[in-house]
Amino acid sequence: MMKGITVTTTGSVGLDDSLDLMAEVDFSKMVSGTSERPIVKSLIGRPLRIPIKGTLKRPKVDASQIGNYAKQMGINALDAVLGDGFGQQLKGLFPDRTPEEMKQIQKEREERNKERAKRREQKKRDRLKKKRGL
Repeated sequence: MMKGITVTTTGSVGLDDSLDLMAEVDFSKMVSGTSERPIVKSLIGRPLRIPIKGTLKRPKVDASQIGNYAKQMGINALDAVLGDGFGQQLKGLFPDRTPEEMKQIQKEREERNKERAKRREQKKRDRLKKKRGL
């Protein structure tokens, strides 16, 4: 347990041990209300909400929300330093992604990498054929 961090969970545990929980991690008490550091306050101003699904024996934490939270912290820091609105404009360039979207993006990336590898191999073969033909 860390001083100033509060974790609150809500949701339910089914009779079949299924989980449908939301863990809310609040960092706001880590910085006093009269802190002279607006950047720090803006970074940790809102709680981290982490969905937890699965079962008691195999809980599944939605880690994408941690990434989204970190991104929001960066946007908040930009707004604190550069003024309101700048971070929000930047946020439009990096939209939040669901776990399903991230899996699809990863799948597409892997397919592109396979295609590139095939093209490289074909180029190597073509160069060898050309070299042997000369």
